[in-house]
Amino acid sequence: MRPNDQSIKILKSISKELDAGHKAKAVRVFTNSYAQNVFPTNSKLPDVLQKSIGKKHTAQLIDSLAQLPCFFCKKGLEPCERCEGQGMIAGNAVCEACIGFGYARCDFCDGTGWATLRAIPEPLRWNVIMRRIKLIDRLLVKSLKRDIPKPSNPNAFQRTSQLLLKFNRILGGLENTITMVDDSSPADIAPKITRTKLKETCIKAAIKCEGAIRDLLRSLSTCVEHLIRTQRLAGSAKEKLLKKAEHYIFLSGQTNVLENSSFEHPFLQKAIDEYKNSRIAP
Repeated sequence: MRPNDQSIKILKSISKELDAGHKAKAVRVFTNSYAQNVFPTNSKLPDVLQKSIGKKHTAQLIDSLAQLPCFFCKKGLEPCERCEGQGMIAGNAVCEACIGFGYARCDFCDGTGWATLRAIPEPLRWNVIMRRIKLIDRLLVKSLKRDIPKPSNPNAFQRTSQLLLKFNRILGGLENTITMVDDSSPADIAPKITRTKLKETCIKAAIKCEGAIRDLLRSLSTCVEHLIRTQRLAGSAKEKLLKKAEHYIFLSGQTNVLENSSFEHPFLQKAIDEYKNSRIAP
């Protein structure tokens, strides 16, 4: 079979899987074929795909690649190794690594739950980045509209912590994007958008996330205090929760929120600090 015939057959197979809603299978067929050099491994690949399977299927393939799950975690989280998933360490101290949650951010995907950008075929990497930015923006808008559960509501602590982790997932996606921007040459950046504009978009979104996370940390502290009162806890059980409440207030007041925990994003924070300093510089 001639290479051209082989690629046409594979592309038809990918289109068929996408039409059937089998995104994971379509991605698997594509990435395996790409690894075997069936498709161009240069910047011509997006154009080749559009001409071969059309704009619709190309967009669907890029969307599927953008949401390809991380190979090492479940939705960006993994059990905290420091406290072995307990949330507390010796002496009823709050585990600083997981802030008492029992699970930590996945280092491979930076907590996004998506496959690392390095796993995406290079010619489509910027297409995937731009798609992820749109997905992140949509998740941010949706998350900002959600009301923080009242402490008296059932499962208020769990729901509040889940919302906090959604914002942290967004921060991971923003940090990954900024890292890729910094590691790429200007010629690699997707057309119609500049390096400065893309970084500024990520930073402004990150600042919104950090503000929301501070509010959620204060709410978590209130939720814990509510549990102590309503359940009339005493002794070590009360002490344990009081330490959590105090820790959340401490985190909410830090200059860099979630600093020294597994949920911090140092490269993103550096970009935020540089952006803020440039705004106040004479």
